[in-house]
Amino acid sequence: MTDSPPSRQAPLLRRGCLLVVIIALALLSGTQGAQADLTYDVRIEGVIDSGLRNTLRSAAQTVELQERPPSTVMLLYRRAERDIPRLIEVLQAEGYYGAQVEFSIEEERTPIRVRFTIEKGPRYTLADVRIDITDRPGVEAVPLPTNEEMQLETDTVVRASALLAAQRMLVQRFRENGFPRPQGQPPRIEVDHDAAEIVVVFTVDPGAVGYFGATTIEGLESVEEDYVSGLVPWDEGDLFSSRLVRQVRQRLNATGLFAVVDVVEEPDESNRVPMTVSLTERKHRTVRAGLHYRTDEGAGLTAGWEHRNYRGRGQRLTLETTISEIGTSFDASYAIPDFRQPDQTLRLYSRLEEDNPDAYKSQSLGMGASVERTLSEHMSLGFGVNLRGTEVEQRRRTDQFALLSFPMFFSRSTADDPLAPTRGDRLRVEATPFQELTNLDLQFLRGSISYTRYQQLRQSPRMVLAGRIATGTILGTDYDRIPADERFYVGGGGSVRGFAYQLIGPLDEKTPLGGRSYLETSVELRMDITNTIGMAVFLDGGAAFKSEYPDFSETMRWGAGTGLRYNSPVGPFRLDVAMPINRRSGIDDAFQVYAGLGHAF
Repeated sequence: MTDSPPSRQAPLLRRGCLLVVIIALALLSGTQGAQADLTYDVRIEGVIDSGLRNTLRSAAQTVELQERPPSTVMLLYRRAERDIPRLIEVLQAEGYYGAQVEFSIEEERTPIRVRFTIEKGPRYTLADVRIDITDRPGVEAVPLPTNEEMQLETDTVVRASALLAAQRMLVQRFRENGFPRPQGQPPRIEVDHDAAEIVVVFTVDPGAVGYFGATTIEGLESVEEDYVSGLVPWDEGDLFSSRLVRQVRQRLNATGLFAVVDVVEEPDESNRVPMTVSLTERKHRTVRAGLHYRTDEGAGLTAGWEHRNYRGRGQRLTLETTISEIGTSFDASYAIPDFRQPDQTLRLYSRLEEDNPDAYKSQSLGMGASVERTLSEHMSLGFGVNLRGTEVEQRRRTDQFALLSFPMFFSRSTADDPLAPTRGDRLRVEATPFQELTNLDLQFLRGSISYTRYQQLRQSPRMVLAGRIATGTILGTDYDRIPADERFYVGGGGSVRGFAYQLIGPLDEKTPLGGRSYLETSVELRMDITNTIGMAVFLDGGAAFKSEYPDFSETMRWGAGTGLRYNSPVGPFRLDVAMPINRRSGIDDAFQVYAGLGHAF
């Protein structure tokens, strides 16, 4: 037997595999080396506005992908070339419809530089607006929005965001007037480069007219279904309107009975739109308590209990007491929603109060009723009757009154948040005629008006400018005959900060006497430092006058200060320190401190 010669196939195979691995590693290391070596930066030239320049950089993938460079310069050229239409789109959205964008790459630099050169040209103005509506039955009855309503003024520069908002308004107009499924196309822009003008064409297909179908209510536990059904502002077969859908959401949220309100349209193949109102009830009982402190009024405690569904139909029973160094009060009220008709509330109330500020001392018991009606999403008004018996002591004189009054109010609010508004305004007008029942010769009218405006100056970090002005007068009788607790008093945390409570106006030595008229004004700049911490600086001014109307020959008192804000889940907690600017020697303190929940106005 002889041995066979050793095989050479295995060593050759091993050497071949090793060669493949070496080549693969070399290629991989070369690619990684190219990616590591090819670094670049990006410059955008021709744009001075830093905001626009930042928007352009955000739109450019050359900037976004800078930390992931391509493997070759040729791929970098392709990346930059793909950014040109993106940058032109940004410029056109700002009104630069004739803008041109070029790029160059400086390969000899380290890092390589990608340079975008922009010629914006003039901003084009709006020459005309056209609306192209597909002809459908019933379209002629829809009132199309005007240019003014869409905030599109000719001969002005119009941004793309304004055009999209106008398109949404146009589509919504059809949904409000019987067309549940309108389809809008993106606005078409016709450009006249010679005149530097654009014509905007909106195209909408309204679809078919629709009618409300059956309405299903889901999720109720303790709230009665017929009460919720009474809040639905449509009947089956009524012409569809998204305005009514929005209205039912507002009504249900306003009850305070539901944690979740969802109104779902379920269109079918017919012209009917069945509706489903899906609700999740919240807890109907609430216990609340709060503390406040002011150097002029001292510490105070407020506690309350509320039942928002007392008899299963949204009736609201509220009990509240306030105890402070200047007085004690107890309030009880019972509100019946949708009294006689939707959006109308009957309120029964009573108040027992002992009031002991520096101006006067009083003990009173009052009770009354009022009807409050919601006119629209932003407006409401009310009328009531009130009977109050009171004993008032001022300047060592005690008077007793039995006052029958008829309080009336009108309010309008477009503020975007009830506790921490950033936009919108508030207007409130009040007028109350009084008749003294034990002395029929004593009659007077107490009226006031206040206006507050909120304007957001910056979104991040948020900065809001708030301003307020208020005035009032008492007509129909002499100053000395007006009950001391019905006069106007100025000064304190909710009035002119920096001055003690009620201390601005007519004085008997250091005792406030109150005014027959008053004027107040405030301006406050509110700024967020973090998501929960903010600060404010403010200037307040005001005075109370013995005359029927504000007497501008008398001195207005001004206070200024600063404060911290903590944005809690239940609203902003504020701590303010204010100083009187035109301080009265021997009367006003050097500063005042205020702490409490909610903004001053």
